[in-house]
Amino acid sequence: MKKIILFIGLIIIWTIITFTSCERKGCADVNATNYCEKCNKDDGSCTYKSQLVFWWKKPFADSCAAHGIVKAGITVDCIVLGNITLTGQSWTANPGCGASSTMTVNKDLGLSKTVCVPVHYDVVFSGGTSSPLGDISHDAAGDFTKTINGGQCNDFELIW
Repeated sequence: MKKIILFIGLIIIWTIITFTSCERKGCADVNATNYCEKCNKDDGSCTYKSQLVFWWKKPFADSCAAHGIVKAGITVDCIVLGNITLTGQSWTANPGCGASSTMTVNKDLGLSKTVCVPVHYDVVFSGGTSSPLGDISHDAAGDFTKTINGGQCNDFELIW
């Protein structure tokens, strides 16, 4: 009888070890959109999305107001996204993705966890004409390269 109990015990232990130690391949990165909680071996199939929020501080808003600039036209990765109104709002620090009066962009990064994208912004004067910030006779630039990381809210501060 003792041998039967020992044999059954060994079969149960063998079954538990066999079925709980199996290697499960898939996306093991928690920042990926297709994260597999049960996967214990990353197979390189992870895909990523990211967000990029555009915001500005009070000195930028004040400079824009002093020059009659009311909006900024945003282009990311050669795609025109639209205009954001610059008057009446500013922040002391990154307000976070989706914050009121900001522009938050969703970006599909594919299999890349980190990408660099070209960012450009033009300013729109109160009369409706637009100009790249660099074309205004001040020290300013409107063309940048921004590194964005998958699974995160990345910020981009508009500067003058």
